Amino acid sequence: MHTNEHSLEQVDLNLQWIGPHEAKDLLQANNCNRSVRKNAVEQYAAEMQQGEWYLGCDAIGFDETGTLINGQHRLYAIIQAEKALPFIVVRGLPKKSRDALDVGKKRQLHERITIAGYSISAKEASICNQLITPWDYETRIAVNTKEMRERIIRIHQRFKPSIELVMKHKMAKHYITELAAGVFIAEYFSRIPDAFVASYDHDGDPLQDFLHLVTQGTRKDGTLYPQDGALKVYRESKINAVAKNKRVTNMDYYQLVVSAAYKYVEGIPAKGMKAFKSNPFTDTDSTIQQILAS
Repeated sequence: MHTNEHSLEQVDLNLQWIGPHEAKDLLQANNCNRSVRKNAVEQYAAEMQQGEWYLGCDAIGFDETGTLINGQHRLYAIIQAEKALPFIVVRGLPKKSRDALDVGKKRQLHERITIAGYSISAKEASICNQLITPWDYETRIAVNTKEMRERIIRIHQRFKPSIELVMKHKMAKHYITELAAGVFIAEYFSRIPDAFVASYDHDGDPLQDFLHLVTQGTRKDGTLYPQDGALKVYRESKINAVAKNKRVTNMDYYQLVVSAAYKYVEGIPAKGMKAFKSNPFTDTDSTIQQILAS
């Protein structure tokens, strides 16, 4: 077997307790890594402070020149958490090791939840994350603790049938904000069976038509009804924003699409569109708040 010329005798591996002072010293050699991701540091620090950080096999790594090539986010998190924790530290790695390391990569929300024993997909976790975000927030709430992840699980368990319906009919071009609005629609019709007769006066599926409207501008059969006006305004606003390189996945557009979805299911015609001051799907929103408070 061919091996590179770097001598393995130069590699030193040991278990080391690292506190804030040691982390600051080690970070003096941090001159080749990617930019620090604040969210990753905050998530790691939160887990460390709450006793949810455990020794893993991914080492704090230094190459043969003494340069830190792996572990910067953990070291910054130690400083922020003001905790001392054990880490595997490897020194003397070949310089080319940095090319083989996925420096800075972190587990995503759904991976952390699944590893802990509850299976959930990336989009399902993001939908639940959107559902637990308060209406008046500017950005989606950060999920960076075990307690927050358990809330995601409880939300997913409660709304799983509706989430699965949305996932069944979703398309790649749908945003998480739109998929979360779809959950409210699915819940609306499951809570009020007679609503289908009252507000949906043609053959078809209201959820599928909603998902088609926000991306294609018409219902699945190519038609438009007066109560589709709010969704039409939402879609036009989204298209214009994308053309100007503006974000359309923030809370402003979430509020807009959920508000438009409510007018759609209630059969309210709309030529213009403003978001409601609070979530109009009051029954489902109340259920979410009860779950989060438990």
